[in-house]
Amino acid sequence: MHKRLNAALFGFVALTAAGPAASSHTTPSTPFPTGTFLQKITAADLYRAGLDLNDAHWDRLTLRADGTWTDIWFHPRVTSQPPAHGRYLVRGDTVRFLGTPDTVRWHYAAKKLTFAIIHVPDPLARLGYIAHPWRKIN
Repeated sequence: MHKRLNAALFGFVALTAAGPAASSHTTPSTPFPTGTFLQKITAADLYRAGLDLNDAHWDRLTLRADGTWTDIWFHPRVTSQPPAHGRYLVRGDTVRFLGTPDTVRWHYAAKKLTFAIIHVPDPLARLGYIAHPWRKIN
């Protein structure tokens, strides 16, 4: 059973590493964006979401063409929030961030990356995806 699951997962990873595949939802008109994106989570955002106001921060998300991602909180840099990283899988307009339980729908236009939640169980992570568009800086 594990060999079959691993083989299926390897096939999916190989397929998505080569580029976006067709989705059962829609096929994006633009390729999945890579680069570095920036967003600020404000105390007001946290207040509206009913979350701890002390979690206000800047967030830098880097999506690399090799299928890896890194997310870093800064201003303030919080030692209890180390940089997150892993691989991502794109299928049409959906991206799954491996190393997390997160799956989101993506849209990219005018150097802004936006997400819609499909499955993100953590409330602060959910807010991070949708509070504001992620602005491409690099």
